[in-house]
Amino acid sequence: MAPVFALDKQRRAWSTPPIGGANTPSYVLGSKNDQQVRDFILAAYPAQYSQPSNWNGLYRQFLRLDDTTGARVIDYGSGFGFDALSYALKGNSVALADISMPNLRAAARVLLAMEVLPRELIPIADAWPHFSAGPFDIFHSSGVLHHTPLMREVLQRASSLIDHNGEIRLMLYTDHLWRQATGTEPPPIEDPVWLHDKFTAFVRFCDAVGDYADWYTADKLAYMTEDFLTLHEWHYIREDHGYAVAILKRKA
Repeated sequence: MAPVFALDKQRRAWSTPPIGGANTPSYVLGSKNDQQVRDFILAAYPAQYSQPSNWNGLYRQFLRLDDTTGARVIDYGSGFGFDALSYALKGNSVALADISMPNLRAAARVLLAMEVLPRELIPIADAWPHFSAGPFDIFHSSGVLHHTPLMREVLQRASSLIDHNGEIRLMLYTDHLWRQATGTEPPPIEDPVWLHDKFTAFVRFCDAVGDYADWYTADKLAYMTEDFLTLHEWHYIREDHGYAVAILKRKA
C-alpha cells in the first residue's frame, strides 16, 4: 500500500517550484505587470534551459519541445509553465494542470504575457490521479511524477486522455541519481522506495521541498505500466545520467 501524504502540505511545498535552478514562490508573479512578467521570462527562460538537465540540449531534444507542432498538449505539474510556453510558441494548444493554484495562475500569466492563450487551467484538486480534461495528443509531465507514490494511477488516467496515436512524455529521476544521493545500489524494482532506509536521504538530496521522490530505469517504468502502456523511448540526460526522458504510448 502506498504511503499517504497530506495533499495540502504537498500543495504548499510545491507552490515554490524550481525555475532556472532555484525554488521560487509562484505567487511572486501576482504583483507584477505584464512587462515585468516578460522581463522575468527573459531572465529565467535561458537559465531554465542552461541547467544540467539540458546538457547538450538533450532535455529539449528528447521531449521534442522544439519540433512538436499542431498538437493538443497537457502540461501536468506545469509549475511556472516554461515547458508549456515552449510548446505554445510552436503553435500547440496547451492546457495547464497543477496541484497548486498559485502555480496555475503564474503559468497562465507567463503564457498570456507572451500573448499565448492557455487552452484551459486544470486544478488537481482532491487527489493526484483524479483530473479531467481531454482529449490530448501529448501528456507532458517533467520532473513531476517521481514525486508521487500514485504514479501508476496518474499514468492510467493519462492514458485515457490521449488519443490512440498520442504520447506520454516524462522526465524522471534515475538509478544514477539514487547512487549519487545514497552511495548504495537501488533497491529491486518491485520494492517500495519509501521502505528503504535511504529514502529520506534521497528525497532531500533531490529537492529542497516535498516529502517523496522515486527513481526509475527503463525496466522499472515498463514493469510499472506494461499492462496498459508501451515504453517506446528511454534516454538518459544530464552528463551524469541523473535524469531520463521516457516516451510511452497506449497499448494497441
